[in-house]
Amino acid sequence: MRLHKPKIIFNHSAVLFLFLALSFLFDFIDKVDIYNNLHFIKFNRVLKVVFSIYALGVCIFHFKFFYKKIKFVFISLLILSLVFLLKGENYNFYKMEFLRYAILFISFPVLYYVVSFSNSKTITILYKLLKYIVIINVILIFAGLIFDIQIFKTYRVNRFGFNGILISQGFAPFFYMSASILFWYFKDKTLLVITILIALLSGVKGVYLAEFIAFTLIVLFDDRFSKAFKIKALIGIFIGFVSITLVILNLSPFKEIFKTSGLFTIIFSFRIENSNLLFSAINNENFNFFIGAKDLETVRLELQLVDIFIYFGSIGLLVYGYYIFKLYKIIKNNYLAIILLVTALTTSMFSGNLFYIPLSSILCTLTLLCLNEDALKVKESAQ
Repeated sequence: MRLHKPKIIFNHSAVLFLFLALSFLFDFIDKVDIYNNLHFIKFNRVLKVVFSIYALGVCIFHFKFFYKKIKFVFISLLILSLVFLLKGENYNFYKMEFLRYAILFISFPVLYYVVSFSNSKTITILYKLLKYIVIINVILIFAGLIFDIQIFKTYRVNRFGFNGILISQGFAPFFYMSASILFWYFKDKTLLVITILIALLSGVKGVYLAEFIAFTLIVLFDDRFSKAFKIKALIGIFIGFVSITLVILNLSPFKEIFKTSGLFTIIFSFRIENSNLLFSAINNENFNFFIGAKDLETVRLELQLVDIFIYFGSIGLLVYGYYIFKLYKIIKNNYLAIILLVTALTTSMFSGNLFYIPLSSILCTLTLLCLNEDALKVKESAQ
């Protein structure tokens, strides 16, 4: 029996992009609050709760339709929810972390619906949104660079980096990789150059890694380039990445950390040391191989695979593997979407935050689906 798309009163596309736009705005307000100790209401948290309730309501009222289309999302969320509840009396202690992970699965049906059924080109709307954010950000970043404005810096400590309106260096790699690949798709050279420039000014190692991986893969798999050009471009990208990384690592505080703790410490930002401390504290009482943490205070090291294993155990790793495989099957016909997926996953292995920061996972997932928008619309119209 054919399932017709649900008639929904709300304009999904308008709600989704309002949520994204307000997320950037409220994150910046939160950044102003943090830098100036103003004690504002956490508008970004309220926004995520409201959007999650909206998305959950859509899923519930049109469950049959969405389950038929993307049942893997519901299966993944159900299993992760059960794992969370199996933590017993300590599940309340871990609820905020669980909600961060769950928002992606709750939001996915809305993302899928907007891309697959919207009458307008969702990828064009996303392009315009990121275009305006990048333009605003480049103005603020250069203002911060020229006039030494603290609020536009990436870090509050004495460390190079300018992130403009972006509050989190953990989100920055996923924002810049999504924007870069989208601008490449639209052949917008001006915005692409601007994005690469402000990415370099971010001072975030994860951003450099993400841009390096993304453009290396683009050069390798874009059929428009000759073999000779690919070799020259890859050499140039590698030299550029190494040069920028060496410059950053020779600035404070990395220079001092290198003298006391070595190269691996500054590359992984103490993640290896923190991992050793955490795993040495794990025992049968506070951790279960299948469901993860039961009584651990630390459940996040900013190493994505490790973070999932610590929080959800081996079951969580299987669930996320299943989810990623199913997502790959949706976007597998678009090489840029595959590049974005590989870049996001690889970057998260070393810096985490892809699935932990809701805006990271939602923006990357929306970009993945948008890059495959035409195929999704054809598929749904044929059914």
